[in-house]
Amino acid sequence: IGGFAIVRGVTEIAAAIRLRQEIDIEWLLILAGAASLTFGVLLFLFPGAGALAHVLYIGAMAIFIGVIEAVLELIRDKDEDIRRAAIELLNQTKDERAVDSLIQATRDPDWWVSERAVDALAEIGSKRAVPRLTEMLKSPPSKATPIVVRALGKLGDARLVDTLLPFMSRPERELRIEAMQALSKLVDERRAEQLRTELQSQAVSPDQTISRVASAALAE
Repeated sequence: IGGFAIVRGVTEIAAAIRLRQEIDIEWLLILAGAASLTFGVLLFLFPGAGALAHVLYIGAMAIFIGVIEAVLELIRDKDEDIRRAAIELLNQTKDERAVDSLIQATRDPDWWVSERAVDALAEIGSKRAVPRLTEMLKSPPSKATPIVVRALGKLGDARLVDTLLPFMSRPERELRIEAMQALSKLVDERRAEQLRTELQSQAVSPDQTISRVASAALAE
């Protein structure tokens, strides 16, 4: 918990510095980041003072709630660097209120913003993202496709098995790996035998990485 708070605090302060010319309340973001950073340090230095530090942290998060609304606006900024900074901050917060904005951000022309939006949606875990992510898989495979497959695996919707199964036969190595790992988390008893057969065929692949991932999925 302490380590996470420190990382989060540093990220918030860095984002505030990067976005200081775009928002008027960057000092609130810096304050929230500093409180988060302090909380993390206190937990490491004085484990017994964790209760007091936790109270301070809750106060900082109350301040941060107001800041997140301003950051959501920046996802649509014309400057791609601003959008990148905003999406990184949202990746750290994992705030449910960001879901709709993140779904829109998956359409961003900047590949970094689009891919990190997919990552953030997976971390938040909202199934509201499933239709958009499924839609992305209908496009020709791209650099983002393995990331989308991984995200769908994290979202844990067993109805996606039929959607993801064909990706186990794709020639792209990374895509096959992500599909195997995602399906091992999603498959239900009804489809278990079909997936087991598919994984067994992958387990004898001459590609050692593919073989190892398939064997690990079979063991789950």
